[in-house]
Amino acid sequence: MARATHYFVEGHGFDRLWREVECGMSNSALLISSVRVLQDVEVKPGVKFPIYGTGWQNGDQVTFSGSNGVFTVSPTSIDNGRAVFTLTAITSGQYTISLTRGSETQNLGSTTLTTVSELPQGCRVVCHRGVHDNGAYTENSRAALRKGLEGDYYAVECDIYKSADGYLYVIHDSKVSSIDGYHFQKNWSDIKNYKLGNQETMPLLVDFFEILKESTNKNTKLIVEIKTQLTDAATQSVATAAMDAAEIRGVSDRVEFIAFNYAACQTIANRGYKIAYLCGNDGVVRSPSTLKSAGMSGLDYIPSKITWSADDIRAAGITSNVWTIDSESDIARMNKLGYDFLTTNNPELAQLYYRYYNENQ
Repeated sequence: MARATHYFVEGHGFDRLWREVECGMSNSALLISSVRVLQDVEVKPGVKFPIYGTGWQNGDQVTFSGSNGVFTVSPTSIDNGRAVFTLTAITSGQYTISLTRGSETQNLGSTTLTTVSELPQGCRVVCHRGVHDNGAYTENSRAALRKGLEGDYYAVECDIYKSADGYLYVIHDSKVSSIDGYHFQKNWSDIKNYKLGNQETMPLLVDFFEILKESTNKNTKLIVEIKTQLTDAATQSVATAAMDAAEIRGVSDRVEFIAFNYAACQTIANRGYKIAYLCGNDGVVRSPSTLKSAGMSGLDYIPSKITWSADDIRAAGITSNVWTIDSESDIARMNKLGYDFLTTNNPELAQLYYRYYNENQ
């Protein structure tokens, strides 16, 4: 029952669950472990389709069985825990995928493939508050930043406030249980010993800048969200101090910004930094042309606030980012819609979808 409930929550459906159980009953061996098949992706003739897992061998044959036909292919390459298959004669539909190796078979799952003439570019991945979990990698921690820099992501995102005496520090919520009132109204000495879930002390923004500098990964950006303070002027002062700190630490070329506060966005844009305007459930929607004319580089909206196509947003001269996209079905859908970036708490999975579309351009 737990497994069936999981499948319904993820949107797979009972029919798919039964097919997998039925196929699994007839399997004679577990040939590939840790199998992952990308769900609901667009394809075109000649596309390179990956199936992830451990144990692939040359000579393996994989059969795609769907209502519109059946075809069998062998891997064109096997590397780093995945086999890649070239799909030529492919039509839209739902497919059950099975592996044959000699006399043994294994059900690998199922997916929906949609044929198109041109594939989307794929959403580059922004790690929401780092790559985190409920253990050693608490969100907005030094460890979560370091973990994010181990991957080939576009960026790691963090949130900052400024203390009453001018220290920039990394945390998301404006209030926490062990500090009375707004922590940003207190001096740094009063809050610096606050412990994160992994028992790190709360980081300063300069700690993050130093980690960024020390990392051998010179491609991944740090996206700094300027959290809204009590006034526009106070929020603008946070933005100014963050830009000054990036320049002093020599990381200004690897730092970008996002903010809900429009005045802070304008302050950042006036300094020539990349800044995307954030809009959530209660936010003011601003059009791509409005943001472009204000010098901003992008919009960063929840999907329900976006009323333009990704192509229209690019045509206006800015980028599009959607947040916070965590489920596999939503990750697949945002990629198909063609947005430039997505922010997620599930970056390893999101990166698989970006890699698929990027490698097939």
